[in-house]
Amino acid sequence: MNLMKRSVAALAGAVCCLAAAACSDESTVPTPKPAAVVSQIRYVPAEGSDEDRTLLQFLYGEERRVRLMNLLAWDAEGGIDNMIYEYAYADGRVELGGRAAPRTFLLDGEGRCTEIRDERGRTVRSLRYNSSGYYYEAPADEGWREYEYHLIGDRCNLFRIAEYAGAEQGDARKRSEVRFEYGTQPNDVNLDLFALLTEALHDPVLRPGCPMLMGWVGLRNGNLPSAAVRDGETVAYRYENDAEGRPVRIEVCRRSSGAADARIVGVWHIEYYDFYGV
Repeated sequence: MNLMKRSVAALAGAVCCLAAAACSDESTVPTPKPAAVVSQIRYVPAEGSDEDRTLLQFLYGEERRVRLMNLLAWDAEGGIDNMIYEYAYADGRVELGGRAAPRTFLLDGEGRCTEIRDERGRTVRSLRYNSSGYYYEAPADEGWREYEYHLIGDRCNLFRIAEYAGAEQGDARKRSEVRFEYGTQPNDVNLDLFALLTEALHDPVLRPGCPMLMGWVGLRNGNLPSAAVRDGETVAYRYENDAEGRPVRIEVCRRSSGAADARIVGVWHIEYYDFYGV
């Protein structure tokens, strides 16, 4: 199931990662050490939308690692879908079970997923990383595609994704481009909320089990985006924090080219476990 249909159109294919000068290959910016532990996330679409209303609930085990994620989704007609993901951790691997199709995530020494296997042990995706630690996707099965991931700033935020495609590499032409803008909202809770907001940008194979949300897929942004701009359409994100500085409400607004005002298309609501501290 596509949990986040609300960002921008899905992209698939190979990615060539380029780091901007301000975020060099020698960058030593660490993944933010999380303080706040998410208990649940709700997405409420705007009235009249045909998007699903979604609830994600999280239970944790040792070292604050997610051991169970419960997904509930209600469609516009009142139908409900329920998926339970259970996570078992071992040395260099995470096993996904529950009501989901079994998956095995193989991790390297830095905790990054390098391979995803199905219930028969077959590889369904190999993941690669550039020298800055940013994920880039495997080649497309047909034709030739390439994405350039440009990073910027001392927190290595994702700045631009440019998609190229053609029958072969020499024929490639730019097809689309997404640019991200940032304010000062940090991406510093235990789950990668940037991956939550931009899930539709990434390989659909990465959706089962949400390895990007869990933080297993390479470098994570230091900040959350204020906007994503593609093909004349702007998706803006407005944040509301609690007294501890944790994001508790994120409005998703969309403005098409030529439109005077942005319209709210949905709202994310985030809650935390207080007993973990902040």
